[in-house]
Amino acid sequence: MNVATRNRRIMAGVTLAVAIAATVRSSADEAHPTLRYGITAGSVEGANPSDVGAASRLWANGLAEAVGLYRDAVATVFQGPEDAVRAMNSGGLDLLAISTLEYLAVEDRIHCTPAMVWSKDDEILEEYVLLARRDASRPPMPGWAIVVYAASRAWAPSALWTDLAMRDLPPVGAPKAPAPVKVVGKRGHAAMAVFFGQADYAVEAGRAFETAVTLNPQLGAQLDVVARSPGILPGLVCLSNRMEAGLRQRYVERATRLHEMTRYRQAFTVLQMTRLVPWDSRYLASARALVAEHAQRQQGR
Repeated sequence: MNVATRNRRIMAGVTLAVAIAATVRSSADEAHPTLRYGITAGSVEGANPSDVGAASRLWANGLAEAVGLYRDAVATVFQGPEDAVRAMNSGGLDLLAISTLEYLAVEDRIHCTPAMVWSKDDEILEEYVLLARRDASRPPMPGWAIVVYAASRAWAPSALWTDLAMRDLPPVGAPKAPAPVKVVGKRGHAAMAVFFGQADYAVEAGRAFETAVTLNPQLGAQLDVVARSPGILPGLVCLSNRMEAGLRQRYVERATRLHEMTRYRQAFTVLQMTRLVPWDSRYLASARALVAEHAQRQQGR
């Protein structure tokens, strides 16, 4: 992903954050005249903090001035969850967009609570598929070459699930020299690597593979889905625990209707989401189970 694309996604995220704030007017706004919005690099595909930090702050200030609710805005891109924890716990953030596995790593220490998730084409959870060529004998375990799609190289649920899925496959054929796992950040590239014989296995986003098969039926004819992951939540939006409960409820009510407003649709498109959806604790169940199983397997090695 190039810098311009990354910057557009950060700008879109800032647009939505300011829009959420703009839909709620109360005395609390006067007490906090600056919108403090944070986003972790792991929650945006291909985000690079050094590339987008300055641009996101500039855009946030311009948007806040245009909205007229806040005097200014500060948008911060955090390289990892620990930086976000320090900012939130010190009172430096109102809203935080964070990837699911980042959140699970710090949820017992960060002073914010899940409030919303993003939906893509009416789907909230992301499914992954393990692919192999149908006309090739399966290589043994270990000793395979695999390409994994991961929206973010850090804290990628696809990487955890890949480790578990590959261990469950039985050895087949003669041993061969192991090859390193290659991570790609663009949907569809992992599947194509197996299709063209550049890898033995691929882990791909399920919806991306289905779309690719629709466009190129030969993919479906030559690639097998060896395993399928449970639906996993990619990320979530948290609000500071300092926010009064009634104000928090109004934020969620208004934010989850922003997709109905024409002026915010471009931001949703850039972020590759359809709408924001209210939080439900069930969304985290499969990710929690994945992390717990992976930790257990790691200890049992």
